[in-house]
Amino acid sequence: MASRVGNRWKFTIQNLEETIRSYNKFSAEGMDPIFGKKVFTQQINQPPFYFGKEKLAVHFCCGGIKLNKNAEVVKLDGSIIPGLYVCGEASGGPHGHDRLGGVALTSAFVFGRIAGRNAVTM
Repeated sequence: MASRVGNRWKFTIQNLEETIRSYNKFSAEGMDPIFGKKVFTQQINQPPFYFGKEKLAVHFCCGGIKLNKNAEVVKLDGSIIPGLYVCGEASGGPHGHDRLGGVALTSAFVFGRIAGRNAVTM
């Protein structure tokens, strides 16, 4: 697990490897004694692996520019603005008036990728 240095967490490759090993062990046993988690849908054992250090500022905005499944900006009349894409906190609509817990980054990654792919094919 990550270790504390003063009031900060120290992240190292060894800490990350240990965290993944522990998670996979708890998943196989069906119980995480640290967090009390009992439901596991997968193990983390299929590369490639991605790691990022997150810093929370605004948790999530429920609203923004309306988008469609292609991350295109949708005008009030329902038409799209050709060549204009939106994703992440600027977008609104994938979750309606609320959101599912834990999907803020997933939504940003998914629609960011969709927007990027569509923008480069113009």
